[in-house]
Amino acid sequence: MDVIITGLLLGGTYALIAMGLNLQYGMARIMNLANGEMLVAGGFAAFWFYTAGQVSPILTVFLVAPVAFAANWLIYMIFLLPLVKRAKSRGQLEVDAVLTTFGLSFVGVGLMLAFFGGDYFSYSYLSVPVQLLGDTYGANRLTAFAASVLICGALWLWLARSRTGISIRAIAVAPDSARLVGIDVRAMAALAFALGGAVTATGGALISTFLTLDASTGVIFTLKALVIVIMGGVGDVRGTVVAGPAGNLRGQRHRPRPDACRCLSAVCRHPAGAPTGPVRAENHMNLTAKDWQGLTLAAVALIVVACLPLVASGYQPSLGVTIAMYTVLATSWAIFSGPTHYISLATAAFFGVGAYVTGIGITYLPYWSLPLIAGVIGAAMAALVGLATLRLSGVYFVIFTLGLAEFLRQVITWGQNISGTKGIYVLTSINEAHIYWQLLGLAALVWLAGWLIGRSRLGFALRIIGDDEVVAKHAGIDTARAKILLFMLPGGVAAITGAILAPRYVYIEPLIAFTPMLSFQVVIMALLGGTGRLWGPIVGVIPFTFLWEAISRSFPNQTTLLLGLCFLAIVYLLPKGFVGLIEAARRRTEGWT
Repeated sequence: MDVIITGLLLGGTYALIAMGLNLQYGMARIMNLANGEMLVAGGFAAFWFYTAGQVSPILTVFLVAPVAFAANWLIYMIFLLPLVKRAKSRGQLEVDAVLTTFGLSFVGVGLMLAFFGGDYFSYSYLSVPVQLLGDTYGANRLTAFAASVLICGALWLWLARSRTGISIRAIAVAPDSARLVGIDVRAMAALAFALGGAVTATGGALISTFLTLDASTGVIFTLKALVIVIMGGVGDVRGTVVAGPAGNLRGQRHRPRPDACRCLSAVCRHPAGAPTGPVRAENHMNLTAKDWQGLTLAAVALIVVACLPLVASGYQPSLGVTIAMYTVLATSWAIFSGPTHYISLATAAFFGVGAYVTGIGITYLPYWSLPLIAGVIGAAMAALVGLATLRLSGVYFVIFTLGLAEFLRQVITWGQNISGTKGIYVLTSINEAHIYWQLLGLAALVWLAGWLIGRSRLGFALRIIGDDEVVAKHAGIDTARAKILLFMLPGGVAAITGAILAPRYVYIEPLIAFTPMLSFQVVIMALLGGTGRLWGPIVGVIPFTFLWEAISRSFPNQTTLLLGLCFLAIVYLLPKGFVGLIEAARRRTEGWT
């Protein structure tokens, strides 16, 4: 009974947090991946007011809610409404919203780290025992649960009975029809988004009374809220209220599973939307003089950069390895995500698997065989992921691939805890020069594969995936097979890269091998350079790597803020990357001649 009541108390508070996300995604139609940061901000506010002036967190809610409402309304009007206006399709809006809210999430974390530091914060409020049904529970948990139930109930009644609430529900069900009956869809969407942020911040203030938080824990609550929203039904407030306690009760009664695992399960069982896909094309493998010129220049450039370990010294070879690694990962990512517009965050998952293949296999097999084995395993994993995500599109695919790396990290951590080991040493005679040349050779193979795919029927078909898959399906194209085949390339390449890089780390553990930061960096580099051309990612890799290294050395606590600003710059200033700027300049130059 104690476990059941504890799960219900915590789940009730989670239901309030999930209701905030449901208002933003289910009704305003914006997946706010910075939702968790708003929760942490609300918790910080409650902590500060209580420790500085002994102001009750319950009273702090009345200040936090209107401030969060105003802040989220400004976020919608400044950052998100322009995306709504320029979006040509629902899919484009989802991709832009995901990138923007990822950027806002990182900016929020960076600002909180700058002002409050990276330490955990907690305080003692109503930490007195209360007897309930023969067991003892904290008064703070009971108070937070009661407040959450009261707010959820009031919000549900308002949405169900008031004219404004009915209008918000109408835009969630059929925005086009709502517009025809005179509802101001944009105003109602802004209101729903702002209200969702206020509810989430209120939940943060309440949950801070009994949970320990820090600046970077927001993503955990975003995943929890997303699981509850999907389980209860996107846009269904009553479902969210029921799914919050039920989902948390399930986690209390059984062995705790990683939130990422629950997220993957929920997304696969309750997808919303279908993927998008290709059309047939003629084979364009005949080489022109311009093609031969490009291949020759690429070969010469490859030979020149291969000489770096022979002439460089000090820190330069290490920097060369880093650039080569990101070039391989960003280019292979762009080959799939560029034409399909599927934002994959699974790079860290495949990379970590490859690193562990080398870490485990180096004792039993020759090193040269391990990258090959890792590539096969990575490609097979990508095929399985592709099969599992064929029904998913937009934000669901993003969340699935993000959760995959965290799920694998938790599984390996659990396995190591069972076996009593904490990490693996990778001791070999391989140095950075060897790693650099291996990565350079892999980069050449990736570029060649991308060049061949771009001129094949498969490449032309996949470029249509981001436009209209329904048309492709009616044309008789096997869109599922095309996407699986192409997704196997970045999966296998990332695993090979992880296997090659393992000796560089000497010691690997799940936090190193499966760091989600790698996935975000690869996405930024690829989009910053531009996915419209095969050489685009390298244009983003080089400047971003130098900038990242400089920030990491001088301001190590502000790398997260840098990621956020780069995401925002890509969406608003460089939607086509540096490639778009270069090609626009070239067209202007040709127009003058």
